Amino acid sequence: MNKITGAQDAAAAGKTDAACSKLPDFLGQVADFRAAGKLTAAQATELSADGTRIRAALGC
Repeated sequence: MNKITGAQDAAAAGKTDAACSKLPDFLGQVADFRAAGKLTAAQATELSADGTRIRAALGC
């Protein structure tokens, strides 16, 4: 899940806008991994929910 790293780094640096712009990449990666069978439906749902909560916490 390397797409979340960019969002984490941006958020840690106080760059909320950059972090917010990277979260859709993470959510897309989750969907891609689910489609490829690298994640179960439950794992994908949990990670997507996490991404949504992060977006809300950042005020995206």
